[in-house]
Amino acid sequence: MTYKRVFAFGDSVTYGHELSDCPTNTYPTPSNLSYGALVANGLSAEYHCHAMGSYANNAISRRIIESLPMLTHNDMVLVMWTFTIRHELLLQGDAGWCSLSPQGTMPIEKEYFKYIDIAPHYHIGKTLKEIYISQQLLTAASIPHIFVSSVTDLSQEIQSQKNLLSTKLDLDKWIFFDKGFGFVDWAKHVLNLQFSSRHPPETAHQTLAKKILTKIYE
Repeated sequence: MTYKRVFAFGDSVTYGHELSDCPTNTYPTPSNLSYGALVANGLSAEYHCHAMGSYANNAISRRIIESLPMLTHNDMVLVMWTFTIRHELLLQGDAGWCSLSPQGTMPIEKEYFKYIDIAPHYHIGKTLKEIYISQQLLTAASIPHIFVSSVTDLSQEIQSQKNLLSTKLDLDKWIFFDKGFGFVDWAKHVLNLQFSSRHPPETAHQTLAKKILTKIYE
């Protein structure tokens, strides 16, 4: 199979924040050193990054759905799912789409998380719905795809197969990491890479890209 384009969806990790060619969270163009860009290079394919810093999982699934009309069976879609507690809302006026986080400083974030239950099973359940819908739509359209999780709690929940929705996912389309880690924890505790933020360095992206390419060529 020859892939003409690689589309990457996710948050700041997929965008490539803090990689050497994308040093800040406000850098105007995505990194060419991220795992998605490296996979595209390995496939000699065009690279299209649809990730954005701080994206929630329902923001990621929204971008996938919006992109479906342009995707074909000659494209490879890579998705890295993120923190389940984040949530995207459409705000009034020019504010547009906004992903809310408990660490955010906007007044709406403080109010939102003041009243929302932070129990992990609730937020993981919401994310599994987004993942299931996304995977079903990509599968129905015969669009090749590979999913990963940047966070450990979501990865472990999917692999445990205790949630009904997790049993409905096509795990053959997933890459999982040693000890059930998400990508960030795997980079820290298995690859033993040193980084102070939640953005793994280039070595981690290179290793993940090799895993993805190996899976593609299986």
